[in-house]
Amino acid sequence: MAGRIPELRDLEEALFQSADEASCANALREYKRRGGLNIDSAEAAYNMRVAAIRSNGSIEHYGRGGLGTILADMAGGGTLNKAVQPDAIPSEGLPPATAIQRQVMTAAEMGQAIADWNALAQAIEKNTPGAVKNIEVRGVKVPYRTATFWRAMRLAHNLEVTTRSKGSDSKEGTARAEVEVGWHDGKRVAREAHASRSEKGKSESPMDFLAALAWTRAVNRATRELVGLGETEMSAEEVDE
Repeated sequence: MAGRIPELRDLEEALFQSADEASCANALREYKRRGGLNIDSAEAAYNMRVAAIRSNGSIEHYGRGGLGTILADMAGGGTLNKAVQPDAIPSEGLPPATAIQRQVMTAAEMGQAIADWNALAQAIEKNTPGAVKNIEVRGVKVPYRTATFWRAMRLAHNLEVTTRSKGSDSKEGTARAEVEVGWHDGKRVAREAHASRSEKGKSESPMDFLAALAWTRAVNRATRELVGLGETEMSAEEVDE
């Protein structure tokens, strides 16, 4: 670190070792005012130090190498890649105290996750009768995944379904349902769907059938959103909407 202005070095150390948030904020302001070159790293150090102060932790081991250590860590996937998210500090001219966000998967890990998902989907389609239905669209038979496929996906991911609301109007011949799909103690996705006698081939459908169809469509949508790996196509039960 030879050649750096001593005063800036002192301010860098203050970012790593400040005993309270105010001192850390003042060090960052002064570092910027004096023309410090590693602004991104200084802001990262500020974020980390504030988080450490709030959790009684420490990042002083970075101080031995200065802000260059922060840059190396950012590039190499070290501590900075582990998100720390304290509340933002309302202070003029300062960034919120939120650590830099990085992707949670490497390219190789993402590639493996996609391969695993495709292998699971292919196993379901091959071994589960009714998982795929060919539907004619503009004169061409197109394969669509059905409620059976998405039910198997929920089983594979240990997902549960909760009905949030449902209703029907026999006079209008319509039904609606809103459901929530997710893990018992984790992420959940809610979706709504409808079914109507105005759809092709459903003019004589009983209301119980429409209610069940609306529910199935909603569940398919929520499941697809949660574990569908970017699926954009409709399920077979939605095609006639």
